[in-house]
Amino acid sequence: MTMAARERDKLPIGMRIAAHLRAAEGAVYLRDAAAALRALEGLRAIEPLDDESLARALEIESYARDEKWRLSDAHAVLQPHLLLQGRANAPIASGAQRAACAKAVEELEAYYADHPTDWESIWAATMGRAALGDASTIAAWKRAWEAHPEQADIVREAVLALLRTTRHEEALVIARDATGRIPKDATLWCNRAVVEVLSGNLDEARRCVQESQRLDPSDPIARALGERLASLRAEGPLPRTLAELSKR
Repeated sequence: MTMAARERDKLPIGMRIAAHLRAAEGAVYLRDAAAALRALEGLRAIEPLDDESLARALEIESYARDEKWRLSDAHAVLQPHLLLQGRANAPIASGAQRAACAKAVEELEAYYADHPTDWESIWAATMGRAALGDASTIAAWKRAWEAHPEQADIVREAVLALLRTTRHEEALVIARDATGRIPKDATLWCNRAVVEVLSGNLDEARRCVQESQRLDPSDPIARALGERLASLRAEGPLPRTLAELSKR
């Protein structure tokens, strides 16, 4: 036992709990999982431990055991450069930025290899590849979808990446699978409507956007898409790219 630990044990119970939690949080800040877990171990001998302190201790323990700072640190590097809906992304303008982003992608993929159920790590890594303009981005999205077809965020980005490269048939497979797996997600029906019309299936696209609007009548994107589909005629010509679909 360290001198600091012995001093903590002399404190009143409330102060002892707070001291152990502060020590664990400090160790996490220093990226020292072993020290964080040692600080939390001292809490096990304190009774009664209030619900709020117990919940905080469990949160810190999970964060430390899984070394989740690997995720947060890498994501902090990539986040300004990710192409997210409704937000302009910053370009990767220098060699130093590119090297830092590539290293962050590698760290996220290494974390995912250690924690293969953590879908957010592979989502962030693949978004990072897209920001870097990596030629393997499409293949990475396919692998992410195959591993986590039930995750709507992965589905949406995989479909969008395929559409941007006019891989309509592959996008259609994912979009149709997604509405079967997650039928109450209005955005997935809207996305599928886009894929359907770009694949030449106007009637099916209209059906899909109607389902999206039924699930979420307030969604302005689905409403705008519904209006765009209403302006099209089956005899064509139908749009074949996202850019063509966005034209009026």
